[in-house]
Amino acid sequence: LARPGTPDDPGAPRTAITDDGGHWSITHLPAGRHVLTASAADHLPGERRDLSLRAGQDNPGHDLALARGGHPLRGTVSDISGGPIEGAVILVEPERDGNIIDFSRTTYPAQTDADGRFVVHLRDGVYDVSAWHPDYSDDSETADLTGGPRSVELRLTPAATIEGIVRAEPDGTPVADALVSTGGIPGLEGDAARSDASGRFRLHRLGPGVHPLTAVAAGHASREPKKVELGIGESLTGVELRVDRAFKISGFVVTKDDPKKSLDGVMVGAYSMSPMQGSVAHEPSGVDGYFEVVGVKPGSYILGS
Repeated sequence: LARPGTPDDPGAPRTAITDDGGHWSITHLPAGRHVLTASAADHLPGERRDLSLRAGQDNPGHDLALARGGHPLRGTVSDISGGPIEGAVILVEPERDGNIIDFSRTTYPAQTDADGRFVVHLRDGVYDVSAWHPDYSDDSETADLTGGPRSVELRLTPAATIEGIVRAEPDGTPVADALVSTGGIPGLEGDAARSDASGRFRLHRLGPGVHPLTAVAAGHASREPKKVELGIGESLTGVELRVDRAFKISGFVVTKDDPKKSLDGVMVGAYSMSPMQGSVAHEPSGVDGYFEVVGVKPGSYILGS
C-alpha cells in the first residue's frame, strides 16, 4: 500500500500484490511524499517513510523486508444481506494519538478473498480497521490486539452519491477546483471531491444518513455546512453550495537546522480552536518549499505539517 501524503485524494487505496519473487509495482501515484507499507500472512508489517516522488519519474528500489511474528487479526467483509464481498481493501491503522493534523499516518493493508475473509498479523496495540470497496460505503471497527489474536466483522452498505455545483456569492459564478467534503475540516475529515471547470462536483461512496457539505477554494469558503440526507444507495443531484470570500495562508517549509534549505512534498494544515475550524493545503509544498492553504476564514490558527 502506498498512501499519498495528500488529504483530498478520494480515489482507491494504491495497492499491489507481490509476484512469486516478491516483486511489486504501483503506478499513477501523485507527486509528493508517501508512506509505503506491506503486510503478509504470518509476518509483521513493514513500512518506509522516505518516499518523496516527483512527477514523470520512475522510482525503483523501494524494498521492504518483513519479519515473522505478530498476532493474527482475522475478519470478514459482507454486504447488508450477509453475502461475502471479494476484493475489499482492508486498511488497518494504529489508534491515533489525538493529532488531527496528521498526513503521514501508517496504514497496513490486506485484501478479502472470495469468501470475504482476510488476515493481517500485528504487534500488541489498538487498531482502527476499515474496509474499502468502490461500490460500497466504508465500515470500521476498533480491535485491541494486546496479548493475543482478535477478529472483526465489517458490513458494507451500497454507496450513495451526491452531485451538484459550487457557486460564489453574491452573483452565483461557478467556482472551479473547489474542494467539497463531508467532514468538519475540509479535506481532513470525511469524503472529498473537486469541482470541475464548470463548478460541478460528484461525491460517491457515501453511507446513509445526514452529511454536512462544505466547499473551499482559492479565495472562497462555505460560511456554514449544508446538511444533506441520503438513503442507502441513493443518488442525489442538483445540490448547490454557496461560498463566501475567504483568505489564504502561504509560506515556505524549511529545515530547522538550515532555514535556507527548502523541503518539498510536505503537507501543511491550519487549525483553530476558537472557533473550531480549519483547512489544509490542496497540494504538498513545491520544490522551493512554497505552500498555500486556501479558503481560510477569519481567525487565529496553528499551523501543522
